[in-house]
Amino acid sequence: MSFKIGTVFLLLCSLAIAARHNDFRMSRILNGDPATVRPFQFYLQAFNETGNNMDYGAGVLIAPRVVLTVASLIRGFESWVVRFGHNVFGQTSTVTSSNAFLHPNFQTGDLFNLNDIGVVLLNSPIAGNVNPIALPETEVSLPRNYEEGQITNFETNLANPSLGFTATSILRSAFLTAFPQAECAATFPGITGPIFCAFDDDYLSNLCTGDRGTAFVVVFRGVETLAGLTSRTSPGCDDRSTFVQVQPYIPWIRAVANL
Repeated sequence: MSFKIGTVFLLLCSLAIAARHNDFRMSRILNGDPATVRPFQFYLQAFNETGNNMDYGAGVLIAPRVVLTVASLIRGFESWVVRFGHNVFGQTSTVTSSNAFLHPNFQTGDLFNLNDIGVVLLNSPIAGNVNPIALPETEVSLPRNYEEGQITNFETNLANPSLGFTATSILRSAFLTAFPQAECAATFPGITGPIFCAFDDDYLSNLCTGDRGTAFVVVFRGVETLAGLTSRTSPGCDDRSTFVQVQPYIPWIRAVANL
């Protein structure tokens, strides 16, 4: 069976299963709403050297050939495929890169990761329906306590997350509130450094499998600004997620990306 035939077969099987089960869910950002295209939001797949081991999440365009993501989607992988430019997955454009950097002090933990940030460099600038997001280069620390931020990513198959996506998967969006570390510590004991947690107490929107690297976007003085990246999501997709705060890493980002 060829790869293309096998992929179509899996897709048809997943849709058939969906028709038989009313509790089948297709949203990865839980309780989110359908979103229009976000010109900086990228879907990202990471592959090892042989191409037989894959992980997936998101990335954020911060310059015409620079995609910011989390280090956990870079360490152990050799190539990256990014999709962009449309709010329907099957209509996105695709670019491949084999050039990336992860923060030298990246550490994984049981509840949260430290210095979970990395850069994927594209071979050439991206043109079309894309636009880099602003970085938080301001004296104000972002996000501020209890500030609301928007998250956006493609939906996926929660009944079988390994399938990842379908051609008809759409972008979904929700709003989370950033909490002070003292309140985050109730869920993430020992949380420290440029890490924050965020939650939605009103609509119970949340992040889930495959949402690492998703942007936490705030509006600062009228400009959409990248305040954080999703680092860890709760195992049950029903609790607070942790984010790496982007602002303290701007000097490192600029150095490795030659910005």
